[in-house]
Parts: sequence; C-alpha cells; structure tokens
Amino acid sequence: MPRPKFPSDKQDQFMVRLPNGMRDNLKTEAEKNKRSMNAEIVHRLEWSLAFNEEEFGRYIDRHEELAKEAKWLETRAAAAEASVNALKMQLAELRKNEGMTDEEQTAEETNVGYLVFPEGVSDKDFERALVRANRKAFTMALRDLGITRRPIPLDDTDEEK
Repeated sequence: MPRPKFPSDKQDQFMVRLPNGMRDNLKTEAEKNKRSMNAEIVHRLEWSLAFNEEEFGRYIDRHEELAKEAKWLETRAAAAEASVNALKMQLAELRKNEGMTDEEQTAEETNVGYLVFPEGVSDKDFERALVRANRKAFTMALRDLGITRRPIPLDDTDEEK
C-alpha cells in the first residue's frame, strides 16, 4: 500500500551537515520548546533572517539594561545579606553581655518576638528567605509605581502588550 500524500511533501527539502553535538542541542531545545526538530530549525532560521541591524541594536540595548538591573538586584541582595549578618552580630553581642544561658535566651527571644528557627532551618535558609523577600518587595514596589517589565521579543509571535 503506497504512503498517503501530505502537503509537506511538496515543500522544499535541504540536506544539512551539522557539527558534532549540534543535533543533540537542537533536539534538546526543540523538546524544551515543544516543537519538532524541523519546526525548531525553521523557527530559528526565520528569526535570524528577520533580524535586522536596528532590531539587533535594540535587542543589545535591552540586554544591557537587564544586565544592569540584575547587577543592581545582586547589590541589593548583598546589602540585605550584610544587614542580616550585622543584626546577627548585634544579637550575639547582646546575648554575650547579658550572660544568659541558651535556655534563657530562647525563652527571652520567644517572649520579645525574636526569631526562633525550627529544627532543621539553618541561618543560610533564613538568609535565602530574606533575599527572596527583598526581591518580592522590590517587584511589588515596581508594580505599585506602575513600572512593568516586558520580555524581549524573540520572534514575530511576541508582541508588546
């Protein structure tokens, strides 16, 4: 029984030799983007052919803006971490000066509202949670001011909204 005819049978076909490893990379990217390998290759070729110098300049400018924003966020996260460390040192100094036992310190902290870490929560976990909270607060502050982030359009299907 002969194979049925498909519209794609009439489209241009082109054999390509790929460098070692590129086929695997394309397959991985196609799976990530929920496309066939052919659709992934066509998408990437269309995108690269449609990209003119002006668009490329805007893309690079936006990339640089995002890099600066990422650097600023890293600086804020480091500052928050430094603040946490300074508070920890102050707390340790207060404990030392008061000459309290561990049990007394725990009771005192609970009564006055200091943080008491449950079993298994480390200082590092606390610091990571604080950094995440600062990032969320920053994002919420931007939203409150009406500042939005727009993704960089990567193909014709991405349009500014």
